[in-house]
Amino acid sequence: MILFAKRFKKERLKRKLTQEELANYFNTNKSNISKYENGNSFPGIKTIKKYADFFDVSIDYLLGRVDIPYYHKLPDEIKNLLQNEDFKYLKIASQLQKNNIPPKTAKMLLDLYKKIKSEIID
Repeated sequence: MILFAKRFKKERLKRKLTQEELANYFNTNKSNISKYENGNSFPGIKTIKKYADFFDVSIDYLLGRVDIPYYHKLPDEIKNLLQNEDFKYLKIASQLQKNNIPPKTAKMLLDLYKKIKSEIID
């Protein structure tokens, strides 16, 4: 729910809308928008779909299931690639490198990730 709140607010701010303007557009009140952004309330799925359509992002993005806002517009081949375990492994490796994790520590963490994933799958 916290990730939804952050992404919801981020999308509103990207469009330079106030809480009140967004609330008026959706025929609700400012306090509901504020509650969503503060993580104090969570809209129903039909309402989330309306917000996703308005912001032109995927529902999965708003809910934190994917990190790409326009995931819903990607071709299936790209979506499949992004779900591939090797790609996930490379993404983790890239993040470790960006965060200046020493190579030995990164390798240990990646090996641990692979081990845990294999035990879950087996």
